[in-house]
Amino acid sequence: MKYAVVVVTYNRLTLLKECMYAIFNQERMFDDIVIVDNGSTDGTKEYLSDYKDKKNTTILRYEENGGGAFGFTEGIKEVVSHNVDWILLIDDDAILNLDFLKVTDDFIQKESVKAGAYTCTVLTFDKIYTRHRARHIHKGCFWLKSVPLEEYDKDSFDCEVASFCGLIVSKKIVNKIGFPKAEYFIWQDDEEYCERINKYTCIRNINKAILNHKTGKTFNDLNWKMYYGARNEIDKVKSHYGIVNRIICLIRVCVRCVKYIITANKYSYTRTEVIKMYVKAIHDGLHGQLGVNKNYYPR
Repeated sequence: MKYAVVVVTYNRLTLLKECMYAIFNQERMFDDIVIVDNGSTDGTKEYLSDYKDKKNTTILRYEENGGGAFGFTEGIKEVVSHNVDWILLIDDDAILNLDFLKVTDDFIQKESVKAGAYTCTVLTFDKIYTRHRARHIHKGCFWLKSVPLEEYDKDSFDCEVASFCGLIVSKKIVNKIGFPKAEYFIWQDDEEYCERINKYTCIRNINKAILNHKTGKTFNDLNWKMYYGARNEIDKVKSHYGIVNRIICLIRVCVRCVKYIITANKYSYTRTEVIKMYVKAIHDGLHGQLGVNKNYYPR
């Protein structure tokens, strides 16, 4: 079997160097490597120029940051035309153990009934961070719960949702479901993609395949990304679930908004700014107005 890795990077050169070292020093080497540079301005362009002539390595450079969702979409579009069977998706802050691909390949090769997608164990600050692997709280409901820590003591477990921090999807599945929604910009693109994967296969976590997620726990901090999280969640639920789930989703987003209104000063936001952001997110999610919003954009 042949493996590709797609790495999306933006202005994190130090992390990218560590990520690249881990990729190019695997015990079992990748057959294809695609790096997507989302318009970095910190020397990443110059650094990656040293890799452009490496065998089986493709550098995709864009002059403007289209977001992680755009980067993964472009990376997958590139690699599906290559002679590979499996595609690993990571950001530049995901540092693979040097035996990552060997452990992954050994596991998949030995399975008599293979899944169409796999994941790995994610460490943050050297501890397993369970939030990257989840299941729905019950069938037919969009709401997720993390896979319990004790399940990582097994050789593997099946989940329904995995972040793009170590998702490995077969090219056969990509050919059936297409590409991530580039217009999401960031957040929820991986969850929406998994909703489509679930129509064809489970997602199996290979517990001994490990990567270190270097940027820590940022899911709950109030920032501009919350606009995309709320907007894209509404669009995701609208695309895959019925009216009851849509109502629950809207209530959930509103509760989250109230939480941040109460704690806004802690994050140097005004209450008016929080309300404006969430009102805009709800409106755009309901009306399918996706893509980049320059009012909520990395500076």
